[in-house]
Amino acid sequence: MELPQSLKNVVQEGRAVLFLGAGATYGSTLPGGKHPPLGNALGDLIAERFLDGGPSTHPLAWTAELAISATSAPHLRLHQTIQ
Repeated sequence: MELPQSLKNVVQEGRAVLFLGAGATYGSTLPGGKHPPLGNALGDLIAERFLDGGPSTHPLAWTAELAISATSAPHLRLHQTIQ
């Protein structure tokens, strides 16, 4: 897949923000040999950790938005949750 030169330029200049879905880690392995959670499993972890609940019955994006509104700096603690 060939990327447009304009996209390459902004990445090289440090002016790009990469947005990835939970599937971006598909097939990867965390330290210790575990696999990162995908989709609904990630939503369940977020619900358990940040929303004081069990498995989420809602889509990942909705669960994540609730967690963000319920806590400050969720991105810092989420990294610890999936390791």
